[in-house]
Amino acid sequence: MNNIEQDMAHPALENDRAIAGKTNPFRRMWKYRLHYAIVLPALLLVAYFKAIPLLQSLYASFVDFRLIQGFWDSPGAGMANFKHMFDNPDFLPILRNTLQIKLMYTACCGIAALILALAIGAFNGVRSRGAITTLFLLPYFIPSLIFAYMAMLAFSADRSPFGLHAMVWARPELFKPMYLFVEIVKTIGIPTVIAVAAIGARHAADGIEAGRNVQRGTWTRLNLVPAARAVTAFMLMQFSAVLATNFELLHALVNPLVFQTGDTIETYRFRMLFQNMDLNTEGPLATLQFLLQFICSVGAYFIIRRMFARDVRTPHNEEAGRMQAAGRANRAAGGVVILLFALPVLAVLYVLLIYPYTIRNEGPGLSTLLSVSQYVKYLFIYLASSAVFMLITLTLSFPLTVKDLPGRRLYTGFLLAIMSAGSVSFFDFMLLKDLGLINSVVALYITGFFSILPIFVLSSIYTGKHGALRERYAGRGEAFMFFRLYVPRVWKPLLGLGAMQFVAMWNGIYAPMIYISNPNLFPPSMRFMIAQSAMQADGLTYGPATLLQLGALIALPSLVVLLSMRRWLTAEVLAGQVRQL
Repeated sequence: MNNIEQDMAHPALENDRAIAGKTNPFRRMWKYRLHYAIVLPALLLVAYFKAIPLLQSLYASFVDFRLIQGFWDSPGAGMANFKHMFDNPDFLPILRNTLQIKLMYTACCGIAALILALAIGAFNGVRSRGAITTLFLLPYFIPSLIFAYMAMLAFSADRSPFGLHAMVWARPELFKPMYLFVEIVKTIGIPTVIAVAAIGARHAADGIEAGRNVQRGTWTRLNLVPAARAVTAFMLMQFSAVLATNFELLHALVNPLVFQTGDTIETYRFRMLFQNMDLNTEGPLATLQFLLQFICSVGAYFIIRRMFARDVRTPHNEEAGRMQAAGRANRAAGGVVILLFALPVLAVLYVLLIYPYTIRNEGPGLSTLLSVSQYVKYLFIYLASSAVFMLITLTLSFPLTVKDLPGRRLYTGFLLAIMSAGSVSFFDFMLLKDLGLINSVVALYITGFFSILPIFVLSSIYTGKHGALRERYAGRGEAFMFFRLYVPRVWKPLLGLGAMQFVAMWNGIYAPMIYISNPNLFPPSMRFMIAQSAMQADGLTYGPATLLQLGALIALPSLVVLLSMRRWLTAEVLAGQVRQL
């Protein structure tokens, strides 16, 4: 009888132990010790290169910084810097411009992407949809600096390829709508891909339901609703960076004639910090930007996670490629809409790839601008930096896949705070300066290690598609979970995220502008910027033909990435770039 009672008590005892293990945080910490160990090296790098400069920047907002005395010996200022910021007559116009440009871009780009996605959804062929979406992604992979040059050339007084002489970039009343048009043309491909993927997912689910004798949905349920939800998720991600704009595109187009309508917080911060060295003005702006974006990021994170997470995921079953065939009239209407949207994209490709070979070359040729050794060197540097980025993203994303990990909320909040920090601060610059890395390619190599949104994207991909595997293999240990389950199932999207990080570094000029001042070390994008400025100074140094040919060569690696890796640049992977739009 005692043996029977012991046998009957044994399951209860095991159940009590299991409950105790779930409720005891120390037991759970020991159970998930691999998560803490695997995240520690990358977390230390993020803390050193990102968190410490962020804390210093926040503290500097309350200091009367004096260059001679240094940062730590400068006297405290209390709220004087913030009072000075709010009393500054430039503050309210800059804040208004920032919010107007951001909110108008988010709304207009979202609506345009919704219309375009619905038009693409009228075509049920996988290849046709893939080719169309790839066409609209092409402008995003052209560097912003080169894209801005083409936009200026299109409305040049005497060099426009299309005979347009409106001089819109010098007219304050036209600058904002024209800038929004240019940015939408450049970036509309990403929200469109996200929305088209959502339509495909809904059609795939509908096909499964049809196999279960469930009534199939209408066009509104199959196309409009999923596309609208995906676009809403895109808008929320944009809202999380409400005071951030596309700095590189805007910086290349804005000029003193249009500051009243085109100057934003990030362009103003850049001038105050790296041109005027006015830390007392830049510091409060950076703090305001961080606090507001952190609040918006936390809100957007929880809303998307609870309500829209499925709307930015690409289906992983084979049925996802099949859509219900639309009627002939719908396909014709969709084709007309696609053609109208494609006209600006085709114009961009014409100006970049064909036009420079139809006009006479003026001034020095391409050989005086292109350094093959520098070109190849930076290819390898950015590829190596992208490899480190992928390793950091892989390790930092793994803990987010465990719902009951002790400290998970604190860890998530830390990542959201780093993501909300905005552009490079004075203390980011000083950190690398103290390490002796200014005017060194190592500075650009290090800055490519970090991008926070892809961490959330990668963990979301795994939990959305393979989250049930954790319960199935609950007794196999965390090493098994990481090496046998997690890595084999996320390496493809991780490779896509790494490719996008390479594109961002290769196309970017923000970090080189800050960390590199030696012309002999300029990456190809900086050489283009210097050559363009020289042309604008006297009108004779480099003509459009040479600059556009150089621009095409600079854009080539990014375009190769798009065309060769398009199947891996899924909606989730591209969602990792939304905050950079």
